[in-house]
Amino acid sequence: MSAAEVLTTMAGSVVTSQRPTPECSRSFCEVDSIDYPNMLPMGDVSVVSYSLDDFGDWYIAGKENGVGKLWRVSCDLQSYKVVVEKNFSDIESSHDGSEVYGIADGAVYAVLATNPNEYLEIAPADSTRDYTGVAFDSDHRVLYVTGKASSSVYAFVKNGSSWKEIPGYTNDALENPTSIRYLGGYVY
Repeated sequence: MSAAEVLTTMAGSVVTSQRPTPECSRSFCEVDSIDYPNMLPMGDVSVVSYSLDDFGDWYIAGKENGVGKLWRVSCDLQSYKVVVEKNFSDIESSHDGSEVYGIADGAVYAVLATNPNEYLEIAPADSTRDYTGVAFDSDHRVLYVTGKASSSVYAFVKNGSSWKEIPGYTNDALENPTSIRYLGGYVY
């Protein structure tokens, strides 16, 4: 049985359904410059954070020769383009790939992935919060952001062309959170 097949048992019978398998990189974990010479620029490149959209496109935050950049890489890993020059420490893309959210120089940003160098500051850098991680709930259009200094998770929603802060989470169990992810209706 292939990995794309899903078995479901209902009332003693087995039903098999087929999920489409993307035709992108077959060597997901074996990416190197010989197999994918056009994935990222050659030279001094370091990767800091990455995210994938539902189409298999990669968004990679890193540095090229010491300059912070966000790249969009095609799902076949054969081409890339610079989306914005910014020093991101964490990113997450929307599921449709239209926006990438991230922390750069302590501030929270939304980047329009289809328009190079077009971005919006959602929240300015704030040393009392020390933003460190981002997670996006595409169903409810909520951006969650960790505040390491305040041991909190902040939440923002899009309000027209701007973003508005809404109540987040503060909990004794949160101790200097540095990363966050959203999956299946839960914040981790």
